[in-house]
Amino acid sequence: MVIAADGLRSDARSRWGLDRDVRYAGYTAWRGVTASRGHLANEAGETWGRGARFGIVPLPDDRVYWFATLSTPPGTQFDDDHETLRGRFGSWHRPISDLIEATPEGAVLRHDIYDLA
Repeated sequence: MVIAADGLRSDARSRWGLDRDVRYAGYTAWRGVTASRGHLANEAGETWGRGARFGIVPLPDDRVYWFATLSTPPGTQFDDDHETLRGRFGSWHRPISDLIEATPEGAVLRHDIYDLA
């Protein structure tokens, strides 16, 4: 028995031919962690909009993990991730825009999302 649990597109998955069932999930995702300063988010939740979602998860040590998704074609490029987030989610309810603004630009990750067919 061989177990390869090292992620999509890994050398082990490729070597064993396991990447052939990988497909684009239809959206890209941004993720960040920021200091809450005791007021940004006290409860976990997810807000849905047309082709978009924003999730919030309070963490220990007064931090907040957040994610945003947007339905896009695979490989879509964004000139400025923070500006894209502000434009798409800035008018959503609080604390969404506060979380985006409180996260340093270099601390925002963006990846197209893939899964197994």
